[in-house]
Amino acid sequence: MVAAMIRIGLLLAASTGLLVTASVVDHPAGSNSLTTTEGAAAATTPQPTPPSAQVPEVVAESEDKIDAEVSVVSSSTSTTSTTTTTTTTESTTTTSSTSTTTLPTTTTTLIPPTNHFGCYNAEPDLCRTHTGDCECAPDPVIPDALYCCNATDINKAIGCVDGSWKYIHMRNLTVPELVLNVSNRYIKTLLSLSITDGSIHKISSSFARFSSPVCLNISNNNISEIQERAFRELRALTMLDISHNNLSSIPIQYSTLKAFRWLDVRENKPMLCKNLLEAVKANITFVQEQETFCLTSRTFNWFESEVVIRLQQLQAADQLQQNCPRQCRCELERLNFDLNNTEKKTITAKVNCSGMNFTDFPETLPPDTVTLDVSNNNITSLKALNGKSYQSLVRLYADDNQITSLGELEGTGFLSHFTFFAIRRNKLKTIQTYLLKLDL
Repeated sequence: MVAAMIRIGLLLAASTGLLVTASVVDHPAGSNSLTTTEGAAAATTPQPTPPSAQVPEVVAESEDKIDAEVSVVSSSTSTTSTTTTTTTTESTTTTSSTSTTTLPTTTTTLIPPTNHFGCYNAEPDLCRTHTGDCECAPDPVIPDALYCCNATDINKAIGCVDGSWKYIHMRNLTVPELVLNVSNRYIKTLLSLSITDGSIHKISSSFARFSSPVCLNISNNNISEIQERAFRELRALTMLDISHNNLSSIPIQYSTLKAFRWLDVRENKPMLCKNLLEAVKANITFVQEQETFCLTSRTFNWFESEVVIRLQQLQAADQLQQNCPRQCRCELERLNFDLNNTEKKTITAKVNCSGMNFTDFPETLPPDTVTLDVSNNNITSLKALNGKSYQSLVRLYADDNQITSLGELEGTGFLSHFTFFAIRRNKLKTIQTYLLKLDL
């Protein structure tokens, strides 16, 4: 057992009484995964400044794949019918003939028309082998499904084929601007509309009222703009796929589309976090969330630089803000993921409550707060460090307060595992040095 080296400088000020600067060096971080090295502060050294906010490093999790396969097999049926006939006349009675018929056994496999999200996606080979004057044709396997290839006009392409459709998939649609004036006759009974793998720069106008699609897939089209009103009439919509485009916002009004549940925004490199956060707050489920990123802006108050972050990090930051003490500023200090359990996240937080004229420590801190700055307040006691929400604290900045004693630290978890403790320019008159003699 080697005693920790403690250096204590005492400075006597005529106007304020005895002021003490205490620094702890060469003390290990214990079981905490964070490692911080703070220089020892002498009586003449400048006041330490809390570490600046950094964007936490995030370790990628193992990928989850969402795939849905449905196979419905009708059971084999064997039917035996027996018929008995009785005929009665005045003089004779004829009874009955009996016949028995066995039907052949049949098995039918039904291919599901949609995936787990209710979206119809035609097989790519259908477009490779498609022939004929019409750009669209009925799916040869799936009833009520229409696929279209290399179209330039939605109404014209769909109108070339007679029928009423529940599922439509258009591949390689090429138009500079897609105006959503699709005839209501075509989408009145439509459950899924997919327009993918084309070249569309802008989507304007809006679907007609009472449009019925449950799934809308417009992925991989190089889209850079969608008017806000475009999808507002899709009241039955539950799934929107806008992945693999160039969008920075999500054209969804969550308060209007009550049924909306799933969203795929992957590979939209300029997607802004402030827009993604609206979906987070609306409890929308993201498809392949481990592959979903967003771009922070310099005006986005949780981060100090423009950088791409993971969706999980944005969700963690939102949760941290909900738990942040009033009048304080909270930031993520580090976000860790367990590769063996993708649901398990470890978030460490930094809380800054400096200069708020507090007379006491915050009553509660966010879970796993490791750094707290309460400097430049009117705090008189360290008793709050005994609280449950302070158990993870390893760095404390408490300069420029009215604290008179360190005795209340005795027996606290903070005293056993802290790595930095600044308490300069307080009203300390004595220091119980035995409190700082820690065994390593």
